[in-house]
Amino acid sequence: MNDDYTVTQIDPWTFRGTQVYGPPISWTGKVTAIRRRHPNPGCPLCAIDPHCPQHRNPIVDQITVANLITTLGINWIRTALSDSGFDPALRYMAWGSGTTAAAAGDTVLDTEAGRKAITSFAAGATGVMVSTTYLSPAEGNGSLAELGWFATDTATATVDTGVLIARVLYPGGTWVKDAGYSLQLDRTDTIA
Repeated sequence: MNDDYTVTQIDPWTFRGTQVYGPPISWTGKVTAIRRRHPNPGCPLCAIDPHCPQHRNPIVDQITVANLITTLGINWIRTALSDSGFDPALRYMAWGSGTTAAAAGDTVLDTEAGRKAITSFAAGATGVMVSTTYLSPAEGNGSLAELGWFATDTATATVDTGVLIARVLYPGGTWVKDAGYSLQLDRTDTIA
């Protein structure tokens, strides 16, 4: 039947010359790891303030790398848009000693050693969110080879809980963190 109203096939981007859906949306993530040397690991100010006025915590290195958004992460956004009872909050950053390359199908870290609640969130430009996790000199000591971010109300302080939205191998290879260093991880998500 051809009555000029029945559409049998629609191009997803144009309909009779008019754009109907807009361009596709992309989501990218990157992680900046900032290591600081702590001349006095026992300093109570250094343990709570990455800019301790007594020691100034000099930056040893700063590395930024792209990270992999998992299939679970993409479906996490889909569910957040479609389920009013869904709690999508990004809650924890986890670290582990696994060295397997990140893959879209990852659901947990290879070998999760610990996790910490996200320390802070800051909105950037349109579509940009920065989540920061700060590990004091006393936290996360041992081998750091992989990092992951976990969301939803199923994410708790217990290892392997929640929805793994992103995973990356530690920038520059495995680092053995000790009480002489703090680590600040700034995860920047951009939806455009």
